[in-house]
Amino acid sequence: MSRVCFVSYEIHPTTWGGCGVLLHNAARVLLAEGHEVLFLLDVPEQAFDRFQNVDRLALPNHQRCRAYHVDALCREIAFRPQDFLAVDAWRAYRFHFACRQVYAAERPDVIATNMERVLTARLRDARFFFDADREKPLAAYLDRLSTVLFHKKLGSYQ
Repeated sequence: MSRVCFVSYEIHPTTWGGCGVLLHNAARVLLAEGHEVLFLLDVPEQAFDRFQNVDRLALPNHQRCRAYHVDALCREIAFRPQDFLAVDAWRAYRFHFACRQVYAAERPDVIATNMERVLTARLRDARFFFDADREKPLAAYLDRLSTVLFHKKLGSYQ
């Protein structure tokens, strides 16, 4: 049987969201068929604990289902959110860091055979834009702030 790893910001019924429902239903089917299911979740600690100790146990063959919390795997990360120009870049880096640890420990079949190319391409894109943004000092972006307008009455950053 195969070992499948789902990486997500949500998981039903612990958190709300369409993707979480899809992953929950896929996990139910896979576990019922005897596969192993891993979750790498970037959710608040309270939600992770609820999934780990309550909702995961309601799945069929729950002993074949393990969950990993991104925060727990990223405690030794060298970078801070302030080191990234965008929150999404920071979150992508954390997922990459955590995925590498889960992959090393579990060797999931899906990531090894199907998702690796997609993850690698996205991480290369993130690295390209991160490096491109760091070529200029932050002060060089000040002129562009006047073009960012959130709402007419709120004004711009400058």
